[in-house]
Amino acid sequence: MYVTAAQDLLKVRARLEVWDGPAGPADGFDDVLAFRLTCPSGILQMGDGSGTAVGGIDLPGGPGMYTTQVQNRGRADARAALRRLDERMMSSPSAAWPELFAPYEGTEEYLIRVWFSEPLPDDYDDEADLYEV
Repeated sequence: MYVTAAQDLLKVRARLEVWDGPAGPADGFDDVLAFRLTCPSGILQMGDGSGTAVGGIDLPGGPGMYTTQVQNRGRADARAALRRLDERMMSSPSAAWPELFAPYEGTEEYLIRVWFSEPLPDDYDDEADLYEV
């Protein structure tokens, strides 16, 4: 599963929650997207494109099919902050950008909730999953 942020300069906050059963929408978040996640190992890892990762989260249901719900907030706010910062960025050396960005870190936020749905089918083939579209 990949979650694409609305921008790539400000740090994004992501929170992962493992639930015992179906989760309803969280207050203050938008755009509920739900789908099935096949997890043959029963171990979940989360990271970003630059190698920062949290790994080895043992899912209580073990290997199986999980319902996954992704919500977000702050996507438009993060893009607007970058538009406001654009002129300051152009007149500042890139080494100064982290200081400019610091007040806006975490403006864009994602909430990912997962819960066990069902065991893997008896005829499950993890090699076949690599090619599904």
